[in-house]
Amino acid sequence: MLRVIFDYAAKIANERNLDNVLMLMADMGRDMIVSDRCTVWLLDKHKNELWSKVAHGVDEIRIPSTAGLVGYAVTHDQAVFIDDAYTNVE
Repeated sequence: MLRVIFDYAAKIANERNLDNVLMLMADMGRDMIVSDRCTVWLLDKHKNELWSKVAHGVDEIRIPSTAGLVGYAVTHDQAVFIDDAYTNVE
């Protein structure tokens, strides 16, 4: 895990383009937890929406700020962990 952090920290420190930094952060998150994909969500307070600035494998997603697991995490200010999103039914 530390190797992943140090490898990405060096890449991020040298990057000056915000979109590339966000993609590197998503890549690092995906690699750290050994997942298929990662999404970087941003909150649009004016529209009360969450939107995906970076999402592996999909185009931009926009959802109400209280919808889904990410909405729950934002609303309750706490992380949500799921062992296997493909089999989770809660």
